[in-house]
Amino acid sequence: MTDTVIAPPEVPTVEAPGDTPVLDDQDSPLAPKLGPDAVLDPLVGNPARPGPGNPSPDGAMLAYLMADPTGPVGPLTLWMQPLDGGEATAQALPFEPLVVPDPTGDTSGDEGPVWSPDGTTLALTGGRPADGRPAIWLLTVETGEARLLADHPGEDRAPRWSPDGSMIAFVAHRAGRDTVNIVPADGSGPAVSISDGLADDRDPAWSRDGSEIAFRRATPGHPTQGDIWVIKLATGVTKQVTNIPGKATSKAANRRMPKWAPNRSLIAFITDEKDYDAIAVVNPDNNAGWTLADEPGDKSGVHWAANGLRILYTRKLGTVSSACARGTSASRSDVIDPGDGMAYAPRWTGDGKAVYAYGAPDRPVRHYTQEAKLDVERTILPPAVAWAGPEAGLLTPSVYTVETGDGTTLGGQLFRKPEVSGPTPAVVSLGEGPPRRQEAAFDVVHQALALAGIAVYAPNLRGVAGGGRALVDGLQTFAEQEIEAADLADIATALRGLPDVIGDRIAITGRGFGGTLALLAAAARPGHYATVVAVDPVVDWDWELDTAAEPWRSWLVRQFGLPAMTPGPYALRTPETFAGLLSLLDVPPLLIGTAGAPAGRDGQLEYFMVTLDESEIPYARATAATDADVARLTLEYLLSGTVASTEETVPVPVAGLPDEDDRPVWKEPAVEDVLPVWGESVAAPELSVPEPVVPEFVATQTDMEPEVQATQVIVAGTGEEPDEEPLPADATPTLEPAAPPIGYAAGGATKPDDV
Repeated sequence: MTDTVIAPPEVPTVEAPGDTPVLDDQDSPLAPKLGPDAVLDPLVGNPARPGPGNPSPDGAMLAYLMADPTGPVGPLTLWMQPLDGGEATAQALPFEPLVVPDPTGDTSGDEGPVWSPDGTTLALTGGRPADGRPAIWLLTVETGEARLLADHPGEDRAPRWSPDGSMIAFVAHRAGRDTVNIVPADGSGPAVSISDGLADDRDPAWSRDGSEIAFRRATPGHPTQGDIWVIKLATGVTKQVTNIPGKATSKAANRRMPKWAPNRSLIAFITDEKDYDAIAVVNPDNNAGWTLADEPGDKSGVHWAANGLRILYTRKLGTVSSACARGTSASRSDVIDPGDGMAYAPRWTGDGKAVYAYGAPDRPVRHYTQEAKLDVERTILPPAVAWAGPEAGLLTPSVYTVETGDGTTLGGQLFRKPEVSGPTPAVVSLGEGPPRRQEAAFDVVHQALALAGIAVYAPNLRGVAGGGRALVDGLQTFAEQEIEAADLADIATALRGLPDVIGDRIAITGRGFGGTLALLAAAARPGHYATVVAVDPVVDWDWELDTAAEPWRSWLVRQFGLPAMTPGPYALRTPETFAGLLSLLDVPPLLIGTAGAPAGRDGQLEYFMVTLDESEIPYARATAATDADVARLTLEYLLSGTVASTEETVPVPVAGLPDEDDRPVWKEPAVEDVLPVWGESVAAPELSVPEPVVPEFVATQTDMEPEVQATQVIVAGTGEEPDEEPLPADATPTLEPAAPPIGYAAGGATKPDDV
């Protein structure tokens, strides 16, 4: 069946009571065109993003989990949001709510807090009081009382209510395997495993009469493949209903997330047997099945309407995620959200209405309610946690694609400030790198740099969902090659071909694995990037695999194996391998460590700095507490970093932005009349953040003989030496303030001769 995708038209938006103004496109009065002096003010962190929400059976209340956005790593809070537009309230709990991935690292089986059929109770996953192991908790909504559903040796997750509310199915992880279990909801009996545990069984789904449960069983020997099975609870008989062995149409795939139709014997599920994850259905009585939705884009999260005639689901295509509605006999899918953003977790609320979460690069994530079709009004619910960012004036990116050397097309978002005229520098921002997809959502780094007049390109690389099977599997195919560095060189080449981009002033930045790839691209492909800003980069893979959490660790093992067994792919992705070439950058790299870095990253960063010090490779070091701090440090560094080709010293950037009339450039122009990087059309940002108390200094090295060579530290602006004794040549000057919230430290004060 050929699908026709209908793009969402412009539709009116109405405000819910107590709501803040709705962001519209940049031509609207609510989001006027930016003036030449506009900046991201205040400079704030990324807004809170709610987890999957579920409406109560009567359609009155939405329950969801959301992390505290005020800290780098905040605990989850249960929020109750009236769907009529009332204010959300936080629900106190005697346990810590959890989102638990399956053994492969996938969290798609977590659907958030789920309501009992009578709407009185919520089931959700939380830590056991004794040891924090995941368990199923039941919360009585009216009284706020909570109790542990089952206390047994195992890690429990993904609760699912039976249609009559008397039983709960869930997944328990024991002895290295996932099993499907059931337990009386009133606690009158123990939990009972209904699957044998010989293969991973997960994703339970009740039949409409509660007599059967469908689930996903992993293919033995192939944990990333699986099929849909059904068990009859009265007899315990199980049978496979997809990919029946011996059939001519059988094909191995990852079939998962089954959902039973409410009005007939039909199971919808997700399958990856095509170029994009598709939605298929199967009749478990006769094993007849067909594809329901296979338009471009990876589908997930199928939810049936009460009459069984329509479905809601999420579709990821490129950087955009859409909330889609589709009739089971229709030939097209309708995008019901505002479009060109990030929509997820669409749910039916009754009477043909839907609720979903939606955000975009120029607006924070909020919950929207509407009829599940086009050309209707949308109501935006008040946020649970107010965002301190601007409600207007942010930039909307355009879609920009790059064709790599092997013909693969990589897509991403290109941010450019419309008012800027004349040549500008550019930054390639990798985010967290694969497998984390850069979505069409607000990102403080992208907005801060772009509003300062820098062209910002945020691509999605190989290994990221939303671009088709070839792109998702791209890293496995090229694991023994420097494919990411090659692709990033192609991206730099493409950006140099854009109008008004200064070709020798392109920087690259990333966080985590994205920071690793940024360092690799800058070092392994000299001449493409002028400098690099790496935030919490991975630099030691043995260390990383030993401390990494799921789903990150499982993804790495699937892509590259284990470092001890398959060292080649990891050596090609280790910055130390190419560290010597970082000395060729026009501006030394900036290494940022954050308060919210995953376990082990701070130690890895210190280890990498020792490597750079030993090789006398210049760099700058900074620390950041929040995402806003990362954005500020990155912007300051790019505005203030200077390397003069006739100088032997390397100025280390200091805190504070340059004066508007005395802006340094990344590299001295060869000809005096060449337009500098920061021309009159680009205003220096006025960032509303506390000024850090940091020392200002420039580290230089003398031309003494090796045996008496020393590094001297000169206090900037004074020409005077500090009272301390000179450091030996192999030492690193460290002048970090006692306890600054944000600050730079010098590292590798000398720049070796070019090679």
